[in-house]
Amino acid sequence: MKVGRHPAGSRAAVSHTGAIVGMDDVFDAVVKRAGVVRVTTIGQLVAAAQALAAHVRPQGERLAIVTNGGGPGVMAADRAADLNIPLAQLTPPTIEALKQALPENWSHGNPVDLIGDADPARYRTAVAACLADVQVDGVLAMLAPQAMTAARMPRAP
Repeated sequence: MKVGRHPAGSRAAVSHTGAIVGMDDVFDAVVKRAGVVRVTTIGQLVAAAQALAAHVRPQGERLAIVTNGGGPGVMAADRAADLNIPLAQLTPPTIEALKQALPENWSHGNPVDLIGDADPARYRTAVAACLADVQVDGVLAMLAPQAMTAARMPRAP
C-alpha cells in the first residue's frame, strides 16, 4: 500500500511528514515486477493480512466466483483479469448440480450468480459444488446486500 497516488495526496504527504512519496507509476511498476498484489484501501490491506494469516494456499489459480449480485460478480471477474487470475471453467457435472439446486434464472456459468434472494443454504450448496469441481482451485464468495437478501444466518434453536 502506498499513499500519495495522486498529486493532491502526494502534496499532503510532503506537508505532513516532510518526505517525498515518489511517483505512483514507478511504485506500481516495481510491485508488478516483484509479483506483489497492490492494495489501495485499508479494507483491502486488512483482508490481505487475514488471507495470509489463514495459511490457505491454493494449489492453482482457477477461481470460481459465487455471488447474489450480477454486477458485483462481473466486477470481481474484471478484477481477477486485472490480476491475471483465470476464472475456472465449471465442469458439466458441477453445472448440472447447480441447475438442480439453484433457481432457474441463475447465471449458468462462472461467476455463479445465485440471484438476489439467495439465502445461506443456497450459498452453501453453490460453494460446495464449486469446491468439489476439479477445475476450481479457489472460490470467492460475495454477498451484495439487497432488499430481498436474507443475509443473516438463522439462529440455532
